[in-house]
Amino acid sequence: MTAKREQNSDRHSRSCHFKDGDGGENPIHPPFPLETLKRRPDFLKAARAMRWVTPGFIVQAVKRDDDNPLIRVGYTASKKVGNAIARNRAKRRLREVAKQVIPNTCQAGHDIVLIARARDEEIAFADLLRDLKWALKRLGLKYEGVKQEDKNGS
Repeated sequence: MTAKREQNSDRHSRSCHFKDGDGGENPIHPPFPLETLKRRPDFLKAARAMRWVTPGFIVQAVKRDDDNPLIRVGYTASKKVGNAIARNRAKRRLREVAKQVIPNTCQAGHDIVLIARARDEEIAFADLLRDLKWALKRLGLKYEGVKQEDKNGS
């Protein structure tokens, strides 16, 4: 049974690599791991802190007082977004956007809440990515890769 566990863990470690252009393998390790917010007090604390509104979602962020390097992200969608199917779809899109942007761009030790807005389905995924990068920069969470021209689309 131990050999099977080792084999499974070896398979997992291989799945966390990608091939670069010259055929070598590079490990994929985001600078800061993501964790999901689950407790209501954490959401309420973020609601009292900084926020930035984009067409597809609202970003709320608060710096935690502990030394934990995790970035915790919460996702929410109210009934204004639509029925359960629409809310779940909106949260799935927000999870994917956060997974692609936040680990590589956000400072450690923050709690971030992404709130889906009613227009979420109409917005292209690339626009959601751009908006989250822009919002993180505007909130002072130090994303250096977005320039003013990118936001204006020129």
